[in-house]
Amino acid sequence: MDTCITVWHWPTHERWYDEGIRRTLKRTKAAGFTNINWNCDAGYSYLYARSEMDFIAEIIKESGMKAWALHGSNGINPTTEVGHGYKESRKDFLSRYEWQRQAGVELVRNRLELAERIGSPNVVMHFDLDDDVLADRDSKEAYYKTLHQSLTDLTPDVERTGVRLAIENLPRWSIDKTMEQLERIFQVHSPDVIGLCYDSGHAEIADKGKFSILEAFR
Repeated sequence: MDTCITVWHWPTHERWYDEGIRRTLKRTKAAGFTNINWNCDAGYSYLYARSEMDFIAEIIKESGMKAWALHGSNGINPTTEVGHGYKESRKDFLSRYEWQRQAGVELVRNRLELAERIGSPNVVMHFDLDDDVLADRDSKEAYYKTLHQSLTDLTPDVERTGVRLAIENLPRWSIDKTMEQLERIFQVHSPDVIGLCYDSGHAEIADKGKFSILEAFR
């Protein structure tokens, strides 16, 4: 039976990225896991170099496990962002500023390339839904126009790498807003490009005792 666990390190120890993760992968394998979700740098606007991608692929292969998923980055996670405490990132694929949107697309493209290198079939993504952005019809339509443009820009990269995007349902917004977002994405973009990463814990917070997302999009 295949079993998967998330690997996520904080850069608080010397040589954490090579020796630290090697130890973690060794212990994870010994515990019986067969696959990992590479969660390092999730939300972080850091761009991986080719040498780093090769190294990550090497240590995963050494561990005897496989990559089942890779958590991508929208570049705006305040917990893991460069210069922790800053209010914004310079990379955000949902930004209304075109230069910043393009930089965010490059960040997702970088994660697709990493996923291809380590053999992950998908890149999980957060698509934030800010209440002020959706406050009126014009703001909402501008948000979705930007979202669709970024996914259209990324479609050739998905096709080239063979790695799909997966939108993760998040707990911070009402279930109605999440359902509308998923519906609007899946109506426009092919399932070969983007699918659903269903987080059952997030769903329970937003939609207690119900399974609205699974019933609509399974």
